[in-house]
Amino acid sequence: YWDVLNQHALGNFRALLEAVTLNPGMGVYLNVLGSQKEDARTGRQPDENYAREVMQLFTLGLYRLNADGTEQRDANGNRIETYGPSDVSNLARVFTGYDYDRSQNQSFTVGTSTVPGPQQARLPMVLTASRHSTLAATFLGTT
Repeated sequence: YWDVLNQHALGNFRALLEAVTLNPGMGVYLNVLGSQKEDARTGRQPDENYAREVMQLFTLGLYRLNADGTEQRDANGNRIETYGPSDVSNLARVFTGYDYDRSQNQSFTVGTSTVPGPQQARLPMVLTASRHSTLAATFLGTT
């Protein structure tokens, strides 16, 4: 993460967010790596961890803010949330199907185990289309 941040910190935010998203370390830590599309037969749903963190920590935050950084309030004085559960579950679909880039994998054997080479921890994750959700993803009012 530090390497990614160093490379992109003074550049374009979209490029930074993409690099963080596709970083295998972040993929492991926030459950993007290996998250699969929904499966109605088994009840499997895409993992929502990273979708929630992208909105909560990396971009929007939990509550809407005014230009001066104060929290917006509704007519009853309650804070206004920036997103809801439906936004999270829909955005999670976007982050399905990613796995290690094994194209340059030079694994080696230790005893009876095959250990992947360290390069796949440095390469951006790649999309496995068969594991990626093709359902529409509607979040924050956009599909």
